[in-house]
Amino acid sequence: MKNMKLAALLFTGFFMLGVSQISTAQTQLNNSGFENWENVGSATEEPLDWNSFKTASGTLAYLASQQIKQSSVVRPGSTGTLSCLIWSKSIIGIVANGNVTTGQINMGSSTATDPSNYNITHTANTAFSEALSGSHPDSLVFWAKFVPSNTSGTDSARVSGIIHSTYDLRDPLDAASQPYVVGDAIRNFPSTNNAWKRFSIPFNYSGPASSADYILLTFTTNKTPGEGSGGDSLYIDDIALIYNGVGISDVE
Repeated sequence: MKNMKLAALLFTGFFMLGVSQISTAQTQLNNSGFENWENVGSATEEPLDWNSFKTASGTLAYLASQQIKQSSVVRPGSTGTLSCLIWSKSIIGIVANGNVTTGQINMGSSTATDPSNYNITHTANTAFSEALSGSHPDSLVFWAKFVPSNTSGTDSARVSGIIHSTYDLRDPLDAASQPYVVGDAIRNFPSTNNAWKRFSIPFNYSGPASSADYILLTFTTNKTPGEGSGGDSLYIDDIALIYNGVGISDVE
């Protein structure tokens, strides 16, 4: 009987240790509820640990305009008081999509679809990277309110989350970035009819890499660079990485 009790205690101890190790590996995004901002009220206002055009790099970075700010419009049931609002601008008929990312925006060309325009993880700079520390989330969950300026059109906003190994990966992916992809969660979504909507997108772990070191997460007001209309607005709030461990349930 004593041996049985000892075995049970050892099993319980090892099980709790395993649960503890799983919990510590379940990394979440920094400032995922957009409650913390810097330079509030100025043209360089941005959420902490996130970046938009005012912190962009590239030959055209000096032309960057403000297309992001904090908003008091939050989703129903949120425990926070702020959300992130990005919007598009039309300048001489050219649409600059709203863009917010955990990496850094590179502005290399006035042609929206040019390969020199991309978002990038800078692994050596914590201001332009989001570490995952080896965790493999099952899905990406967030709340969004997408309000296109052209309400009669078919415009779609976009979220792209690319998990990758230690490399300065670009989105859109170039040939050099492809070997470092671990998995992704990508979704285009239409107007939410001026209401908040919860999205849950599973990660597809197709490789070819396997070491989940970083995630490059981007929200933009249109699925296609340079498309949409000036004044398209996208509110984002309460982002979460969901982990479904064996025998453990996630409660939202």
